[in-house]
Order: sequence, then C-alpha cells, then structure tokens
Amino acid sequence: MRLDVPLYGQRDKRWRAKKLGFGFGTIGVFGCILADISMMLDFNPDKLNDSMRKNGCFTGASKNLVNWRCVANNYPFTWQGKKSWRNVPADLNAIANYIDQRKPVILETKLPATNPRDWHFVLAIGYVKEGGEVTDIIINDPWYSKSTLYTSLYSKTPEIGITGCRLLIPDKSFNKYQGNMTTDQSTELAECLKQHNQLMKEIATLKVQLDDERDEVAKVAQKWHDVEAERDRVKDEIKATYKPKIKALEGQIVGLERRVENLIEQAEKAHGDIEESVENVLGEISGRFTSDILDLKQPRPDKVDEVAGAVTSLIGLTERLSKSNNLLKQQNEDLKRENLQVKEELSIIKPDGFWLRVWKFIRRIICL
Repeated sequence: MRLDVPLYGQRDKRWRAKKLGFGFGTIGVFGCILADISMMLDFNPDKLNDSMRKNGCFTGASKNLVNWRCVANNYPFTWQGKKSWRNVPADLNAIANYIDQRKPVILETKLPATNPRDWHFVLAIGYVKEGGEVTDIIINDPWYSKSTLYTSLYSKTPEIGITGCRLLIPDKSFNKYQGNMTTDQSTELAECLKQHNQLMKEIATLKVQLDDERDEVAKVAQKWHDVEAERDRVKDEIKATYKPKIKALEGQIVGLERRVENLIEQAEKAHGDIEESVENVLGEISGRFTSDILDLKQPRPDKVDEVAGAVTSLIGLTERLSKSNNLLKQQNEDLKRENLQVKEELSIIKPDGFWLRVWKFIRRIICL
C-alpha cells in the first residue's frame, strides 16, 4: 500500500539557506516538519514558511517551533495530538490504518549515528506486509530527499527506530491521495524488501571476509617487518664481528702466499745449487780420471779408490737432492691445504656467501 504524495527536500538549494520561522536556524537544517507539511499540502516549503510566519504558526523562545494547533486552524488539517513510542515498540498497524484511510502520518525517528536527542521527522506514505504483518513503512524523507523503505535509511527494526508520531490529519475534503491503492505495489515492495535484506546479508559476509583479508595482510606486513629487522641486525653483526675477521684472514692469505713464494724461491735455489754441485763433481771426475780409466794397460789401484769415493759422493748428493725435492713437495702440499682451508673459512663468512644464506633464511620465514 502506497499513497501518491509529492516529495520535497528540506535541503533543496532553493530554500535550504532561508531562516525557519523567526529563529536563527535554517530550513536546510531544522525544516523537516515544514517539509512534511509541504508534502501533504503539495506546497513550496519556502512559501509555506512565509505563510506560517504571517499566520503566527511558530512558537517557542526563538519562534521557530511548529505550533500544531495553529497549523490545523489555518490549513486543511485536524490536529489529533501525538503518540510517543520512545519506551515501547511503535504500533506499525496503527500507522498502516491511517494510510488505509488515505491519511499520511508524520513519524518521529532518531537520526543515525547522532546524539539520542537529535530527532528527525519523516512522512509515512505506505507500508509493506509479509504474512499478514506490517514489516516496513514507506516514507518520504525530507533530509535525504528520498521516497523509500524506512529500513533502508534507519533502523532495521521499525518498531524500535520509530519513536512517535504527530497526528496532523488532512480534512476529508482535502482528498489528494486517491489512486495507487492496489495490493500489487505492496507485493512488489515486499519482494524488493526480501532482495534488499539478502543483499545486506551478503554485504555483511563480504565485510567479514574483507576484515579477515586485512588481518592477514597485517600479519604478512608484520612478518616482513620482522624479516627486515632481522636483516638489519645481521648486517650490523657482520660489520661488528665478521668484517675484522675477514680482514685478518685475508692478511693470513697474503702471508701464506708470500711464504709459498719464498719457499718456491728457496727450493729453486737449492735445486740449482745441488745441480751445480753434481755438475762440478761430474766435471771433476771426468777431468781427473778419464785418462786413467781408459789406460787399462797400466792399472792404478789408488785411482780406483779415488773414483769410488767420488761416485759415493755423487750418490750422496743425488740422495740429498731427492730428499730435498720430497721435502719441498711435502711443504708445498701442506701450504696448499692450509691455503684452501683459510679460503673455505673466508668463503663462509664473506658477505656474498653469507647473504646467500640470509636470503634463503628469509625465504623460509616468508613461506611459513
């Protein structure tokens, strides 16, 4: 059920800045009741405001509150008083009964998310029934300039959100609400309400999912922050602890390389000296005894002993040379192993190898 009532908004730019009554407040801020009356009269709120000022229909200290009896005396209405539902559930059936009689009703409601004393007035022009019960009220809202379901703007429980009504009832002769009285609209609105409630449930579910996603993102961000903090800590530890050790090991490597070079030089020199000694001995043997050895016709035992001694000396030099070579080889192998060990130790704590391990550690944390 819905009445064909025109819609006027109190915040319309044509009159929102005009003073309401004789006070300091404007129609745009405080003119909801003025707009509701304008809808029932189908009369411009600005002009109605001027007319009510002339007729003395504003009261209160600032003379900007509506005098209901004055309005009923000067315009085609009957004042039947007001009903308060601030402490009890609103009577939706009573509202529906007035609408069935083609009589719109001014409803009192709370503005959403404001001080409980901030009351607002809308015009009830229809209702929705489900299962024989009134479940929602169709309103013309002057604040939002909308003709819609009460639950789409205010409380999802109209019995709680609607806190009262003002029974400024149009006279029987004021018959502007004929027609549009079919039940098809009520059925259509009921279906619309079901769809609306379903969408609201889906939105609520999506909000929960969004909150969960936000929490997960926050956890990942915190984890990444912790990883960066650990990276900075490790970096500082490298600077404080490993860098001096790296320099010391590099110095050891340089020292080992110099020792290897010195030993190689010594080995080459010793090898050259031994070869030179061998050549000298061989030359001496060749120069002193060649003629005697070839002169076999005159054997000389004394020369044979001397040759044997020279050969023995040559054999001794050869053994010394062999031992020297073996010792040099052993020292060279020891130096190679020591050098390799130092390099391996250095590669473990060098930044490149270390950061590779740190990066693997970070990836493992992120994948947890």
